[in-house]
Amino acid sequence: MDAMKVFGKEANAWRRINKFCLCLTVLRFISNQQNFISRRIPPLIPTIYSSIESEVLSSFARSPDV
Repeated sequence: MDAMKVFGKEANAWRRINKFCLCLTVLRFISNQQNFISRRIPPLIPTIYSSIESEVLSSFARSPDV
C-alpha cells in the first residue's frame, strides 16, 4: 500500500513537471514569434509608408486643378 502511495505522488509530481515544461515551451514559442514579427515588420513600415505617400502624391498630380 505504501508503494502505491509513493508511486501516486511521484506520478503527480511528474505530471506537474510536464505541465510546467509545456508552459515554458509555449511561452518560449510565443516569445520567438513576437521576436520574429518585430524583426520583420519594422523594415516594411517605411516601405509601405513611402509607397502610400508616392501614390497619394501622384494622384494629386494627376487630378485637374479645381
